[in-house]
Amino acid sequence: MLAVLTGCYDGLSGSAEGGDEQPEGEAPESGAEDDGGEGPSRDDEPVDGEAACSELGGQDLRILNAAQLERVVSDLLPASLAEQALGVANFPQTQIDNHFSTFATANRVNADDSMRFEDTAEAIADLVLADFDTHAPQLVPCLEGDTSEGSISGCADEFIETFGAKAFRRPLRDSEATIAREIFDSISASDGARAGLAGLLQFFLQAPQLLYVAEPGQAANADGLIKLSPHELATRLGLLFLDGPPDAALLDAAESGALETRADVEAQARRLSQQPELAWAMATFHHEWVRGYTLVDDRAHPLSTPDAEAALREELRAFATWFLDQPDARLADLLTTTAYVPDPRLDAIYAENDPQASQRKGLLTTAGAMASMSYADHTSLISRGVFLRSQVLCRPPPELPADVDPGELDDTSHLPTERERLEPLMTNPTCAGCHAAINPLGFPFEVYDWIGAYRTTENDAPIDTSADLTQILGPEYGTVADADELLDVIAQSDVARDCYARQWFRYALGRSEDTTGADDCALDQITSAFAASGGDVRELLVAIATSDAFLFRTEGQAQ
Repeated sequence: MLAVLTGCYDGLSGSAEGGDEQPEGEAPESGAEDDGGEGPSRDDEPVDGEAACSELGGQDLRILNAAQLERVVSDLLPASLAEQALGVANFPQTQIDNHFSTFATANRVNADDSMRFEDTAEAIADLVLADFDTHAPQLVPCLEGDTSEGSISGCADEFIETFGAKAFRRPLRDSEATIAREIFDSISASDGARAGLAGLLQFFLQAPQLLYVAEPGQAANADGLIKLSPHELATRLGLLFLDGPPDAALLDAAESGALETRADVEAQARRLSQQPELAWAMATFHHEWVRGYTLVDDRAHPLSTPDAEAALREELRAFATWFLDQPDARLADLLTTTAYVPDPRLDAIYAENDPQASQRKGLLTTAGAMASMSYADHTSLISRGVFLRSQVLCRPPPELPADVDPGELDDTSHLPTERERLEPLMTNPTCAGCHAAINPLGFPFEVYDWIGAYRTTENDAPIDTSADLTQILGPEYGTVADADELLDVIAQSDVARDCYARQWFRYALGRSEDTTGADDCALDQITSAFAASGGDVRELLVAIATSDAFLFRTEGQAQ
């Protein structure tokens, strides 16, 4: 057990760039030089002078989710130690509250979570102590293989500077380096330099600066928008594109002054959009967007096997990774492609009544998607309709009235199909106001059962997949015959395109857009660029990274 000073010392406030504190209202020393009165072009202008938006929604203080923390550990530690470290890590389970795992509001740290972070850091430090001569030289190159007490003490400051900067994703402040050195000296005095080095590692791995996305930023502009620092932008870019910490090129750019302007950020965003690690973020987003986290084992279905259940839980991630490798990764293709080849473990599900898989189109008719919008033993056309309205069209249905009495509805349990059984919801005046705008979006997908297998009948009765979109998208959309036609309509819809961009905005910033309209300007920047790109998903991420919502935060919000 290592005695390490812990707690949220002043590491989440103040300036994130070099030095201890930035006087309030004063601009940092770094930035563009005086151009003699002739303003620079917009692309070369420092970010803090070019905000097109006058307001933004409030930004919550976010904590890294469990998957991101695992990537941080893998990035910080030598490969052999990282593998062992992940084996003993016990990070709190990330919660998803109807949105994404990046959302701050669903992941507040309680006392139990805090202990998990401390226990994980201690367990990793103990791994180093248990095989110090192997791990320490890899962890501290300064040792050059010499693990004597004197060598360790002589390398402590360099380790604090270099490892600390990587752990905190920015250079340490003087006060932080002083605390770290005091920890090393205190433990070394009582337990030796080896324990002191392990104590330093434990200190960094549980520090708030590592766990949280701290964004004190720089000086506020006249509208109260605070420009994020280069290192803060590097962190945001890493989380958006790599679903983890910034890579070496991002940190180098932040340190060298090459991440100061919007053009600098765009250049890095375009580089990152071509990195293979983008697949991690792409997989996470689509898995969570389609609510793959709701999938459970033991579906009451004749095609259910342990292998099939495992493949179902992985399919949305697998589809997104496959999609990213396609030559034309556009939203329309995501929703309508017929080229995707499922995991062989799902062959029985995909072959059921459909040997050629001819009835599948895009992400939303994969077995994983259809199962995620079902119960364990039956489908739910209401859940599917609500998903389409809320997550694909961004037109959530009204709240359920408090005075609804299900007893008013006729008993339809004897009817063969779900559509027929739920017909009273479409005709009863108390229910129809909501369900006429929900149920039709679920009708076309009833040909996919609760494990995602294709079918044409339910209880030997034919399934009616037609749907009237008039009350949902407008009179010009008319009626569609089946899921194939519905997905074609959605894929060409401006409403769906803008909603998809809005979902990525939420994922990227870890929050919903402001309900008062404060984010409308930034969302317009993003949706306009996405539309201009023809729905190119990589271009959407670049648009988010260069939007005002990504480059700034609101004064007085989380730091």
